[in-house]
Amino acid sequence: MRSFLIRIIVLTTLGVSLSGCAAALVGGLIYKSTKSNEEKANFVTNLQKTNLEREKAHLKPLDWCSEAYKFDKGWATENPECGQRVAAYEGGDKTALAQ
Repeated sequence: MRSFLIRIIVLTTLGVSLSGCAAALVGGLIYKSTKSNEEKANFVTNLQKTNLEREKAHLKPLDWCSEAYKFDKGWATENPECGQRVAAYEGGDKTALAQ
């Protein structure tokens, strides 16, 4: 009987303490995801502004894949074409991202 009570107390204590951790963990993941999406949106906006200014100055626009790779390799490789270029670049083809 005593070991049964100890198990109930331990399980109850763990349940209460871990439920708080789970809520904090989920909240942190949601915040990180939101921040990441905001950063990506800012990156795209800034790249578009930069390319517009470059076009006005009669310069070649910056390549999205190359700039996205510098910004966030994982995000850049989500695009299939860019993923192939990144793989080629990391495989030794230094011209794959220089377009």
